[in-house]
Amino acid sequence: MTKFLTTIVLVLILSTATLAQQITPNIPQTPAQPQQQETPQVDWLSFPTDFLCGTYPQVFSTIAIRGQVAVHGGAAAIISTRSGTPYPVSTVFSLNLDTGEWSMIGVLRDGMACIIASGSNYTIF
Repeated sequence: MTKFLTTIVLVLILSTATLAQQITPNIPQTPAQPQQQETPQVDWLSFPTDFLCGTYPQVFSTIAIRGQVAVHGGAAAIISTRSGTPYPVSTVFSLNLDTGEWSMIGVLRDGMACIIASGSNYTIF
């Protein structure tokens, strides 16, 4: 009886090893490296610029001389090209309706104001 049980146990052990080899031939021997997701490349244009800055009265008297009046405003940030530090600003959009000249002004918390952009041919979309 012991010979019979020993034979059955050996048959089961050998068949299990053979079956495992047949079932798992495609399992890699080394752990798979995690796949890195590709980050899409975006071609941004970057224009390091200088702003014309002065005290609040200096900047706003300059746009007043040009006949511009503040018409819109909001909140934004100006990012330093030297340090990458964002500076919160209150933005003011000024406009001369007769000539179409406009200016975008950023007012910093310390009272300095900068003309961020200016142009002509103001158009409503």
